[in-house]
Amino acid sequence: PSTLTVVQNLDDQAAVEAIGVAPQKIRLVAGSGVDTERLKPLAEPEGPITVGVAARMLEDKGIRPLVAAQQSLQAAGQDVRLLLAGDPDLSNRTAIKPEELAQFASLPGISWLGHIEKIETLWSQCHIAALPSRREGLPKALLEAAALGRPLIATNVPGCRDVAIDGKTGLLVPVDDAPSLARAISQLANDAALRQAFGTAARAFVETRFSAAAIGAAMKQVLADHGLRMPQLAMPVRVLGDTLTLYRGASGKAYLVAGHCRHRRTVLHTGWVEGERIRCMYHGWQFDQTGACISQPYEDTANPGAHFRDKLKIKAYPVEEKGGLIWAYLGPLPAPQCPDWEAFHWTNGFRQIVFSH
Repeated sequence: PSTLTVVQNLDDQAAVEAIGVAPQKIRLVAGSGVDTERLKPLAEPEGPITVGVAARMLEDKGIRPLVAAQQSLQAAGQDVRLLLAGDPDLSNRTAIKPEELAQFASLPGISWLGHIEKIETLWSQCHIAALPSRREGLPKALLEAAALGRPLIATNVPGCRDVAIDGKTGLLVPVDDAPSLARAISQLANDAALRQAFGTAARAFVETRFSAAAIGAAMKQVLADHGLRMPQLAMPVRVLGDTLTLYRGASGKAYLVAGHCRHRRTVLHTGWVEGERIRCMYHGWQFDQTGACISQPYEDTANPGAHFRDKLKIKAYPVEEKGGLIWAYLGPLPAPQCPDWEAFHWTNGFRQIVFSH
């Protein structure tokens, strides 16, 4: 069968062409998108200048040189703090062990937060977003930080330099270069106007190029051009200020799960519904109606014994359909039954539902 290769940046496109893939068989889709409707620019926090990094805690993500850079600034009398947000992926050969992360957290000005469910809680505490990675496809961490109006510091590598535009949305540094990282952090730490200018430009750049709606539409167009069509069986819904994913399974039953996949926080409503499950359109992770991760095509093939998916879960909420409405329960389990009011069964007249609190 005919195939297409989808890449995330121009460097990857050039690499794929170099190994013999015909240009007409390559499509560029810039990452997995970022929810710019949910992620709005944040004001800078009070207190000491704080740098954040949102990533799996891997050597390849540049965690060690970032720690070294922050510690060198502390030693020089510059009170710059560092927040490490992310879990160690022990199935990865470059994983930083929890013991070393705990040691980092014992150093002056460093906190290890582990996994962050809502990324806004990280960037609301930070003035600067950093990702000194050795390589990326298109880093969701930088996209989300940019959407929230944070200036960026990243390495001059594929993927990172597609979001951190040197001198416009942030600063670029060489790979594994702690002194250069320290200089970049110091430059932004000492210049509030530059932080503001980079953050504003980063937000505008993401809105224009990398919104979830635009990327989802681009991916659907790639499939359409290839004779495939994604059925519209899922949609985003706002519930109590959070964006969730509502979808119907093959049985016709409605399900309500988290708005984002655990991988790069890709929006789930642009994915595929398969039976009673939903599959993320980015890396193909599949979740069932309870939020359990059932399938990871790449991870299950590359390291089938790791069972990484067993450690992953997204939020899922019980729903019932009554009176033409979908009722969701967001409290602690077990969920109570939805009252079977008489109005739900009327066959004539009209229903008027009033919410009060």
